[in-house]
Amino acid sequence: MRRAVLAPFLLFGAAGSLPSPANAAGVIGSSNVAPIEPNVAVPAETPCVVTLVSNATFGGDPVNFAYAPPAACPGPWAKVVLSTDVSLNAGRQFDRTAVIYIGGVPVLFGTTAEPRAALAPSWHVERDITDDTAMLKSPQSGYVLMGNYQDSTYTSTITANARLLFYPATRAYPAPATPDLVVPLNSDPNAGTATLNTAADTLSRTGILPSNVEKARLDVFLQSQSNDEFWYTCVPDAYATALESCGGGAFREGLVSVDGVPAGVAPIYPWIYTGGIDPYLWEPIPGVQTLAFAPTSVDLTPFAGVVDDGKPHTLSVSVAGANQHFAATGTLYLTLDHHATALRGAVTRNTLTAAAPVVTANIVQAGGEASGTIDTRSTHDYSISGYLLTSHGPVVTTVAQHGTFSNRQTLDVTSLIDDQAIVQRTDTLTTVTTSDASGRKTVVTASAYPLDVKYDYVQAADGSATQVTTVRQVLDAGKVSLVDGLPVAASAVIETRTPTDTLSFNSAGAVTGHAGTDKASYLSGDTRTGCLTNRETATNSVLSTMSSTSACDILGETTSLNALTGGR
Repeated sequence: MRRAVLAPFLLFGAAGSLPSPANAAGVIGSSNVAPIEPNVAVPAETPCVVTLVSNATFGGDPVNFAYAPPAACPGPWAKVVLSTDVSLNAGRQFDRTAVIYIGGVPVLFGTTAEPRAALAPSWHVERDITDDTAMLKSPQSGYVLMGNYQDSTYTSTITANARLLFYPATRAYPAPATPDLVVPLNSDPNAGTATLNTAADTLSRTGILPSNVEKARLDVFLQSQSNDEFWYTCVPDAYATALESCGGGAFREGLVSVDGVPAGVAPIYPWIYTGGIDPYLWEPIPGVQTLAFAPTSVDLTPFAGVVDDGKPHTLSVSVAGANQHFAATGTLYLTLDHHATALRGAVTRNTLTAAAPVVTANIVQAGGEASGTIDTRSTHDYSISGYLLTSHGPVVTTVAQHGTFSNRQTLDVTSLIDDQAIVQRTDTLTTVTTSDASGRKTVVTASAYPLDVKYDYVQAADGSATQVTTVRQVLDAGKVSLVDGLPVAASAVIETRTPTDTLSFNSAGAVTGHAGTDKASYLSGDTRTGCLTNRETATNSVLSTMSSTSACDILGETTSLNALTGGR
């Protein structure tokens, strides 16, 4: 696409019909959690409220609930929002994974903030789950799990409230088109996430789908845990011991398959939890999406003709490079042809193959010390096309994606120092083109996941030490929709975190002090709802400044829209 076509169109400054409120949890002068992400933009209507759990406390077991649709708001709904409030008492506790499932569908997947002896963190998180409308029309079982474990050392208790807010559709805020069928990827609604320890492990579901599926989309969550938590720091197994690092290499990528045939790639975002590397880096401002992950969407519409044959089919997700382990879950969203009971079609082109990263290591080892560089690179270009004979004529859908991954590690490990510098880039450009009798519709999405980590640990002769860590973590995503080549809608989000912290240790390894600064920003622009900019700064784990405005410079700051408009 040419910048000349899109630049005049991408005007985000005007006020929209739905305001985008700031997340007002942050308090100047406080160390309490201060998320930079905004609350969900909602209509100016009073919602019906369905409580899922109230003041629930968590150990290692889930808290179950029974969901029923709101009798006072039978639908249609303009928007459905999951609203959660979480708190911990002061004490000691690890960050914990937090999930909420309704009918087997993950409506929240994230982690919790860590407390301190003098800090009892609390925060508010919202998610737009309007696409789950079809599932929410009927009663469902559900549960909340915040896998907290306590003993004499780790003493803090997690308490949570979760509600669904249903906003009735009005003339001003009509109900949007939503999928007709919502299918959890795990066939057991109580099974939760699947553990993927290796690239051969899969989260799979086999079943017979309706014979009139016209569109299909998989939303997948892939959360790194255990040995894979800091996967972007991992090195080839041959160097893991000398470099005092995790093994398995630094490449991870999600792969979606239909009946064992590669069907789409799900890039993995390098989330960092509030205990990651140095907990003070993420206090009071958590990392990008730390409290509530966003799923990766994979368009599977070219396979609609395959699954419409009335036979069992298997949908699977795996993680290339997984090395103990990734937690996986997801949801299949289906749109049906309401004027036909059975459709016919087929995949006509599929060039997707599993990724094969190229690793170039230049590591020198001598006398128990090691230093050098490791470069890991991967590129994929694929196109998948399928046709479908529908009630409104033949439809051809093509999904084309170009993706690049690079990770460069510079390392120096001796008996007294441990220096690591990581520069990682994950860039993806996806084009979905649908052609039928009415014309050609195209949706182009671009994402960039830059991650820079610099970690320097130096031990003095007396056994004391300092650890200096600097992180730059970014999520940059844009989308443009076109009809017959002309843009009709566009949106973009760029979230940036740049914390730095210095830890001081005594000769016994105990932390004696720290000093750090942090900057965070969240910019979003949408041609229908306007623009938003949130900014926060912190010094020594205390929130220093915060601001929110209805203006932003998305075109000037986002690389994803530059990619879409040819300006990259």
